[in-house]
Amino acid sequence: MKPGCDAELVRINHYVQGAGLQPLRRDTENGRAIHKPLSRPVGSGNPKGWTRYLEARRSRRAGTYRLVRDIGATH
Repeated sequence: MKPGCDAELVRINHYVQGAGLQPLRRDTENGRAIHKPLSRPVGSGNPKGWTRYLEARRSRRAGTYRLVRDIGATH
């Protein structure tokens, strides 16, 4: 499995959500990596102690996330 796969999938999921599609999660089946629908919102599994840090970081990148959603919505 590719190192950094989970972080890359989080970034991809921002585009996927912008397109109005179901975000994905990585899983393993019969020793092979597969992708399945994510049942919770992207980022909801973050440790509670990171909340303030993540909110500040996201507010600084609000314009970037808005552009990512807009790009994802152009299909």
